[in-house]
Amino acid sequence: MSVFDTRKATLAIFMSGLLTSSPFFSGMALAQDATVPTPVPVPVPTSVPVDFTAAPVPTTPVEVLRTALRAAERGDWSYVRATIATTSDTRIRNFLLWRLATADSNPASFDELRQALDQLPFYPSRQNIRIRAEQRLALTTLTPQAKRTFLERKEQGLDHAGPISGEGKLELASVLFALGEREQAKKYLADGWRNHRFDSASQAAFLARFGSELTTEDHDARVDFLLWTDRITQSKPLWPLMSETGRLNAQRRVGIEAGDTVTLTGVSLDDRGIQYQRVRNLRQAGRRAEALSLLTQIDSRGLPEPGQDLIWTERRNLLNEAIVTRDWQSAYRIASTHGYQRGERFADGEFISGWVALRFLNQPTVALEHFKRLESGVRTPVSRARAAYWLGRTAEALNQPEVAQSQYRAAAAFPTVYYGQLAAVKLAETLGQVAQLTLPPEKKATQEDRDRLNGRTMMAIINLLSEAGENQFFRQFALALDDELDTEGEHQALSEYARARDEPALAVRVAKAGLNRGILATEAAYPLMAIPRIVGYGQIEDAYTLAITRQESEFNTRAVSSANARGLMQFLPATAASQARRMGLDHDTSWLISRPSHNVTLGSAHLFDLVNNFYGSYAMAAAAYNAGPGRPRQWVQTYGEFRETDLETAIDWVEKIPFSETRNYVQRVLENIQVYRARLNGGSAPIGIADDLRRGKRPPPIFNVTIAAGADQPGGPPPEPSPQTEPPATEPKPAP
Repeated sequence: MSVFDTRKATLAIFMSGLLTSSPFFSGMALAQDATVPTPVPVPVPTSVPVDFTAAPVPTTPVEVLRTALRAAERGDWSYVRATIATTSDTRIRNFLLWRLATADSNPASFDELRQALDQLPFYPSRQNIRIRAEQRLALTTLTPQAKRTFLERKEQGLDHAGPISGEGKLELASVLFALGEREQAKKYLADGWRNHRFDSASQAAFLARFGSELTTEDHDARVDFLLWTDRITQSKPLWPLMSETGRLNAQRRVGIEAGDTVTLTGVSLDDRGIQYQRVRNLRQAGRRAEALSLLTQIDSRGLPEPGQDLIWTERRNLLNEAIVTRDWQSAYRIASTHGYQRGERFADGEFISGWVALRFLNQPTVALEHFKRLESGVRTPVSRARAAYWLGRTAEALNQPEVAQSQYRAAAAFPTVYYGQLAAVKLAETLGQVAQLTLPPEKKATQEDRDRLNGRTMMAIINLLSEAGENQFFRQFALALDDELDTEGEHQALSEYARARDEPALAVRVAKAGLNRGILATEAAYPLMAIPRIVGYGQIEDAYTLAITRQESEFNTRAVSSANARGLMQFLPATAASQARRMGLDHDTSWLISRPSHNVTLGSAHLFDLVNNFYGSYAMAAAAYNAGPGRPRQWVQTYGEFRETDLETAIDWVEKIPFSETRNYVQRVLENIQVYRARLNGGSAPIGIADDLRRGKRPPPIFNVTIAAGADQPGGPPPEPSPQTEPPATEPKPAP
């Protein structure tokens, strides 16, 4: 029997078991008059026929893997399953099982998903695989106790035991009802129904199955969840089951969203959806005081994430307006009532509260409490250094110099980040010295490090993916492996491995993850490159060009953004063409990718023009590179001049930038400059971040270069609202 005949036979046996399924939510005992809907069969994805006789038989592991992955791209999961069943190569078998379990078309059975969870503990996307397994569980013939065992177990790599998805929670409720544990069942039923997404068909089936156990409060909560998640149509069949007040609230919210003029008579003004819409309407109508008064009453805890996002956006909008108008009391009220207990918004809320209290309300004792909460609730070097630096500033205001020095030392323990570098400057000033950044000697990976890395299970498939040229999966798995590494040597070995395979951006990403765990692999984290010189044209310092490149593309010469910004310095084609004309250089758009030196030539010159156009300001030039050159000018008009002022004013100006992405970008670029100066100077250089922040003494420009406000910029976000409005987040900020 040929290998393909074997695969066909194995597949026939496998599929005969796969197509057997049990009734929807089988085995649950509820009220006798409950109607059990007729199960809707889950469609089995159709396979594209493969002519086995015409195709050459793959022989090497690379050929077997490539052939199976091309079949997966066609949706031919029967071929993939046959390969899993017949290959003797564990790497291929495990990877294809993972591919089956994570495919967008969701073709895997419960047994396949459970097998992936059991056999692939370090593979990516474990949470998604677990959720899919929970969604498939109702279609199995497992006993109630077996279902309970699966749903209550803790998966390696996940934070806690128990079901994750709404379907999983409702299935566990079904099991617990069947086992006679009604009170515990009701808890899972309420949680699953109130707080999770599933499609309209599943919602109707759940309602038919559990309707007698659900209360009007459950239906009110579910409709509230659906409205926050913009699922108005899906909510309407539940309106007749709601309380009268809940139904009126839903009708008013939908009406306001549609722009109707509606009355609030009969609705609950405690409804957070109504409150949110009133805040938004009042702010848009210019009635800021009323909007502020209502906003500070909204407790966003417990809302679905989209609801929290909407309320946080309104909070930021009003906060930005308060900063613009220097209404610091209102700014403090908005920030200090954020209501979060952890995460990015918690960190932002506590930082802004402390910053406003210290710098603008002269209340260091109040600021101290906020910065202490910030310190205890964050974990990354960026956030820990920020908390310690501002605790030092607060201690100075409280006339506690020894405490201040201690906090500055804590912040300076993170010398590659913005506030760590500012803290080092503070410490040096007290001693009458100049702060110095000295990078540790580069530790090359030893053979022992490489052997240890290669001994990890994931490296076997990473090697095969690299050999097969499956670059997307190669990067995904290398980053997943990086999360498991715990020594500098292994981080360095993986970074070297990535660079050897022409994946500089992956090497940087791996090294950045190491930085977050206190592991500094300097060469990988801060790569160098040659920067061409153009005779007769000004040149920005190399450290600045490198800092921008690291932030824009992580040195990926082939990078293309969703906005079509290209190459190392992320030039938009129109901006690149304009820059080339100004410099008198030949240019073709394709060269932005195919000729990295051309990209850097244009980018460094453009950066020089920006710095010159802002009279030497590094901070404004970085902001312009990200957000467009018109905005820094506007922000100087709005928030005041910071060039030729004291350092504290310059630090505050950066913190006042209303776009979180740009504010983060400026800080990351300035910190990168310090590291690159050290790298370019043999591993050590003075920390010049204080001078870089204040740069710009308005001398006559060397070149009279004018960049029109609003012109396209490389790497910048699309046009955004006024600087008083916080745009939707387009890129992740550093995790707290």
